[in-house]
Amino acid sequence: MNSQKVVIVEFYGSHYELLYSHQCLWEALGYEVHFFLNQRLKDKVSELCLERCSFFSDKTYWYLIELLYQIFKHKFQFVVCNTAHGIRMRNFVLLAKWIPSLRILGVCHYVDKLRKGTTQKIISWGTEKYWILSRMFFENGSITDTSKVDVLYAVFRKLKPLSKQNFTDKLRIALIGEISPDKKDFETLLRVLSDQKNCLNNKIEFVCLGNARTPFALQVREKIASAGLESFFVFYDKFIPDAELLNVLLTCHAIATLIHPSQSDIFRDYLYSNISGAYNLAYWASIPLLLEKSFEKYSDFQNIAYFYDPSELGKALLDLQSNRHILLSLQKGFQTHYPKISLEFQVRRMKKFLRLSP
Repeated sequence: MNSQKVVIVEFYGSHYELLYSHQCLWEALGYEVHFFLNQRLKDKVSELCLERCSFFSDKTYWYLIELLYQIFKHKFQFVVCNTAHGIRMRNFVLLAKWIPSLRILGVCHYVDKLRKGTTQKIISWGTEKYWILSRMFFENGSITDTSKVDVLYAVFRKLKPLSKQNFTDKLRIALIGEISPDKKDFETLLRVLSDQKNCLNNKIEFVCLGNARTPFALQVREKIASAGLESFFVFYDKFIPDAELLNVLLTCHAIATLIHPSQSDIFRDYLYSNISGAYNLAYWASIPLLLEKSFEKYSDFQNIAYFYDPSELGKALLDLQSNRHILLSLQKGFQTHYPKISLEFQVRRMKKFLRLSP
């Protein structure tokens, strides 16, 4: 039995797409990996191919006692908190900080939280190291402490991207995640498609890989229908299982985030604090990104993204549809990023960051 053990904790039932990457990295480091997960993720375990899982209900605070019991029972050296913010994380840190030789690590999904807030200050007091999910936050000065924070590229999935994309059909552009006003600028997209309807009809389609039955999504679909733009979209009326999402994604030629300056505060958040789940999916599948031009200066996106001005989005779509070699060239650009996202490189980086013995 392996004496080196780590437990991956998810208090909130979110960001589950990172869990398999944690398992891959820590197993490569030689650790026995356990999971302590919110019961909302119970139906995800077999899908994500996770092992040694236990689940808790967050309706009472007994889950903290159960987690502490698991830490003592299994003699974990590390606790990795998959979502290292919020009241539950704070309460855990206040209790677990005093356990001798236990090292608490966390993934920060909102960089702004590291700079403000009493709750996060308490969490940071008890959390030895953080990971963030993009190097852009170091490059734009949002993060400066490289001894406390490093980058994690959570690009590993059980399903391997073996499918070949078909460049003879319509240009298929994936829109990842929830259809909501605080994530994607559908207003600009619909205006462009209305203006370019005759030029782009039957030549391009947007595959919306998120639940399209939310109130806002239904409003967007009504606008699409009233403008006669249904042929440009593929929608799913329920949550899409991970395996199905990945297989559909592999039929797409590009991934668009639709994060634009017209969204003001939201746009700033994505430049300096948040990341889109589209980034790691693009790395996993080697599918080029379509990004607003402000992202062009960041190394994580260079050679793998087509950058555009939102005022010229229609021109950009026509360009990509007519010149498929652009996307083929960007697809090859992923080769320049493979070393830094590879399992071997990230394991070496984790050893150095955590000061683990060779």
